[in-house]
Amino acid sequence: MTSPTASTGPTAESSEVGRVVIVGAGDLGTRIGRLLRSAGRGVAGWKRDPSTLPEGFGRVPADLTRGSELPELPEDTAAVVFCPTAGARSAARYRAVYRDGLRALLERADRLGGRSGRRVRMVLVSSTAVHGGEEGLIDETSPLHPNTPTGEVLAETEQLLRSDDSVESVVLRLAGIYGPGRRRLLDQVLGGGFGAAAELTGSAQVSTAGSLGTDPWKISNRIHVDDAAASAAAMVTASECPSVLLGVDELPVPVGMVHDWLADELGLPRPWPHLIPEGVALDQVLHTGREDPLWSATPAHGRAVDGAALHRFLGGLRHPDFRSGYAPMLEKPAADD
Repeated sequence: MTSPTASTGPTAESSEVGRVVIVGAGDLGTRIGRLLRSAGRGVAGWKRDPSTLPEGFGRVPADLTRGSELPELPEDTAAVVFCPTAGARSAARYRAVYRDGLRALLERADRLGGRSGRRVRMVLVSSTAVHGGEEGLIDETSPLHPNTPTGEVLAETEQLLRSDDSVESVVLRLAGIYGPGRRRLLDQVLGGGFGAAAELTGSAQVSTAGSLGTDPWKISNRIHVDDAAASAAAMVTASECPSVLLGVDELPVPVGMVHDWLADELGLPRPWPHLIPEGVALDQVLHTGREDPLWSATPAHGRAVDGAALHRFLGGLRHPDFRSGYAPMLEKPAADD
């Protein structure tokens, strides 16, 4: 499988140190900014209400849906991280925030380049949703086949960035983010609203966590929010960086196995007690590779995202799989996440 252009890996700082502008400085953006500040970089956070940003951040009010009113980039800007949240999962909202917001930002980057004679590095935080419903293993060389309206907008946004040579374009496609404050799968298991657990408790198939689904063999891909933030920060500070990286941990796995592992850890009935062969420990299955006969003999299906290029680039993840990432969340109540 072909990897993206080789990188020298992250360094303590880029070849030209300057301010980093975080556009869409929500939870993820703030985490990215904290890492950059700890590396000695100046950080400005752009968001509609910047008053909530941590001390030490430049606080800039900015509404991406009002592109003509966006401020100009500071003269000392070396990099921009574009990581907004749409606020609603509609194509119209995604288009206004992502595609049109990025277009307005690129106009400002072009003007800055005209004044300074240099290009800023633009890191776009996108999603593996641009790969749509592809089956099998995908990596950075796989074609884009978005199969949802919002995925199509993200693919359009990536293309817009790649077509603009006024900036150095870098794309980080994240799988599902989990971690403190992001408890969807954990809340599904605690709610007991699917699989055998639903039969035991009489729970409904839908809870406040959303549609729980009934396909335990659908492969799920994820990345802990700490590793997502570290990935984006490294793509800012590295002297050389691949143009595209897939942000995912080392263990794409059928979602039912995640449910069952969480249930085991919580002392709850497994939602899918017949998911693995009788007498085979769940951890034994989870420790096998995708080419192992035990894995390949299962009806697992969907896309498995290969994050090997990112793992090499970073030199490893803090949470290489969901067990490492969820363990601290199981040790303290949700309010402390």
